[in-house]
Amino acid sequence: MKLEFRVAGEMHEALATVTPKHKAYLEGKTTVEKLKAMRLDAMAAAWSEQQGKPDIAGLSFDERLGMLVDAEWLHRET
Repeated sequence: MKLEFRVAGEMHEALATVTPKHKAYLEGKTTVEKLKAMRLDAMAAAWSEQQGKPDIAGLSFDERLGMLVDAEWLHRET
């Protein structure tokens, strides 16, 4: 499976081995469910909170990702 992602404005590609069973599992899950499955509960809660705030859409990807990572970091530090 080829994954594409952006880092610092540049597109990158990576290859990942995904079994058919794992692919079917991932396709049936929402982002929040996937975050919780990875035990990123604070990030999942922050993601859900962001979805309910229309002003968040004006932020860049890096800003939003930073907010999610900060939420998880703070949760684990306390």
